[in-house]
Amino acid sequence: YDLVLATTGSLYGTTVDGMGRVLGDVVVSCRKHYGTLVAETRSDDQGEFCLVGLNPDTYIVQGEKSGYAMAVSEQVTLEDRVRLVLS
Repeated sequence: YDLVLATTGSLYGTTVDGMGRVLGDVVVSCRKHYGTLVAETRSDDQGEFCLVGLNPDTYIVQGEKSGYAMAVSEQVTLEDRVRLVLS
């Protein structure tokens, strides 16, 4: 028998404004490099977010909140901790 282990991981990060202040309730999305949405969540009151159940890969992580320009972080892997700065 061949045993195949499904390995998934999580991606953690923080959302802040242009001055470095914590920014909560940011919609954080994780996409494949060709644009397919893989996961989505919102940052909490401390600006922290976690996207779970991701396969090992390279992703684009975006943060969006009304009144702010969208933040984009490209070439993100599961080992990275993401800091999204919305200005």
